[in-house]
Amino acid sequence: MKYCANCGKEIDDRADVCIGCGCSTKSINTSNRETIYCTYCGKEIMANAAFCIHCGCAVSSTQNTQNGMSSGERVNELSKRIKVNAIIWFCVAGLQIIIGFIFNWIFLIPGALNIISACMDWQFSKKVLTDQTGVIQKYEPIAGPVITAVYNLLIGGVVGVAGSVYYFVAIRQFVLNNRRAFETLEAEAQPLFNKNNL
Repeated sequence: MKYCANCGKEIDDRADVCIGCGCSTKSINTSNRETIYCTYCGKEIMANAAFCIHCGCAVSSTQNTQNGMSSGERVNELSKRIKVNAIIWFCVAGLQIIIGFIFNWIFLIPGALNIISACMDWQFSKKVLTDQTGVIQKYEPIAGPVITAVYNLLIGGVVGVAGSVYYFVAIRQFVLNNRRAFETLEAEAQPLFNKNNL
């Protein structure tokens, strides 16, 4: 058995709708709400909580919607943004390599590094759809992206900064603005403890 996140009544595990309040058991809109009910123990919890303070279980991501965007939509949006970033880096690298062959070989260095970066981003855009662990740890540090921006500016010219600007504005800021949602997704992917030990 599980509990309705909207009213806290006990419902069947297979139920799509709570017979107590009529709300869908798949998702609940928590905007403008202060409390919801834990789907594991049925106790009242804060609407923006990542974990139930009564049983310690991670709050279901379908309950935890922010800014009108579900967790699935948020992950899809992040994946799209990472793919765009990869395409930008492929284009920047292509320009740098062309410039390197025509004018100065030094442009080949950032071009090669940016191709590697673009390939890594492309792979991560696919991985994040099925595994959201490590998203905050990947995008919170600032040293790596700053170094990338600096060597692209110094060696690759102004054209090399385009990818860094997009990274900071569209990806890093998006992840940090949705930190709680990504932390919740990561917590759900890792079992905290055996619920039978309660």
